[in-house]
Amino acid sequence: MLKIYGHGSYVGNTGYNQHTRDFFRHLSKHAQIKFRNFTVGNSWKGMSEEPHNNEPYFNEVDRKILYEQILWNSDRTRGNHKMYVDPSKEFISDVNIVLCETNHHLFYDSYNGPKIAYNVWESTLQPSSYFEELKKAMSLLAEHPKTLFIGQAVEYEGTGLFDTMSHLPANKKLELPVAEYLQSGIANGMAIAGMIPVSTYPRWNFLLMGVDQIVNHLDKFIEMSNGKLDPKVIIRVAVGSERPVDPQCQHKGNFSEAFRQMVRNIEVIELFEPEDIIPAYEKALNRTDGINTILVEFADFAKEK
Repeated sequence: MLKIYGHGSYVGNTGYNQHTRDFFRHLSKHAQIKFRNFTVGNSWKGMSEEPHNNEPYFNEVDRKILYEQILWNSDRTRGNHKMYVDPSKEFISDVNIVLCETNHHLFYDSYNGPKIAYNVWESTLQPSSYFEELKKAMSLLAEHPKTLFIGQAVEYEGTGLFDTMSHLPANKKLELPVAEYLQSGIANGMAIAGMIPVSTYPRWNFLLMGVDQIVNHLDKFIEMSNGKLDPKVIIRVAVGSERPVDPQCQHKGNFSEAFRQMVRNIEVIELFEPEDIIPAYEKALNRTDGINTILVEFADFAKEK
């Protein structure tokens, strides 16, 4: 049987942790799996022979899979500590699989044998027609002299949305840190200054961190200024795909209807079909009615069309 040594963040309650557990639990049905874990959970009490037993999701499959725990030493080096096994027994793998978030040091470690390393936790692939229409829409927006694409994975690869903007000129893109409140505030300021920011959020769940700037400011500028301020922001957001691996609840929310109840001067448009995409983005760019636009893209729904 093939022996696979996994490396990543197995323990914990984030979407990344759940992706990793699901992936390697299923893979263990077809190969012998051992895992070097980087994270700890809420039940962590320090290193022991079985340090993760009190995690609520922990089961016998996890007990068989977990092999080493990575901990930082006092000199800022990393140490590997055996767990759930006889420490005298070494696991000799045929291949290493690294699952981690972008630019994690596990990507750059040296391994015995081949290494497969990637950070694609959830599918963001759409049918070619849907994907190509998104690329065309982004090109259309980029032609306007006042537009600037801002957000996460705008300049640097990290989500499927990046692939729909990778062909755009570098001077039309501004990468921002993972700070959604900051992002929505920057977009508002740019719009007040006369620009048209295309503010990109990889997931609806992430955009929620910037709700105050959107609901209490962007939506209200035209009213608070008695019509003197009419800033235009185009907000682009995606609903995460549930295939091939379920991204869990933090990455697949759709809050379109909730937002419609919270705003008066922002239209939420859900892009269910490829033919919806360009007309919706054209409307968002060219509208003169004082209304801003949130455009919602779907990975899974589009695949079924």
